Amino acid sequence: MSVSSDQVKQNQSVLVMYAITQLLKNVMEILVTILVGAIAGWLADLVFKRFSLSLFMEIILGIVGAFVGGWIFGNAFDTGAGGILDRILTAFVGACIVLGIAALIKGSRRTV
Repeated sequence: MSVSSDQVKQNQSVLVMYAITQLLKNVMEILVTILVGAIAGWLADLVFKRFSLSLFMEIILGIVGAFVGGWIFGNAFDTGAGGILDRILTAFVGACIVLGIAALIKGSRRTV
């Protein structure tokens, strides 16, 4: 059984489309994590107001917290409500952890 050049080209096209789809899926996943992290950083700021970090720094630490929360907890906060609520809760807890550590570091540099 021989394979025609048209079949090879069709298979290559399918593989290229699959690779592009997976790349876009990964990019969208990262963008959603950044957005959710920014929201979680803002929410964590409401909890850690007394440490007075700048809003920009809180958002950055919230984004880092989203990645940390996802790494630590994975799918531990499965509320059954769907993906975004679970992700916000996970990112919020991760952001609280990161903001708490950042506040401790910032607080330890003060002179008594």
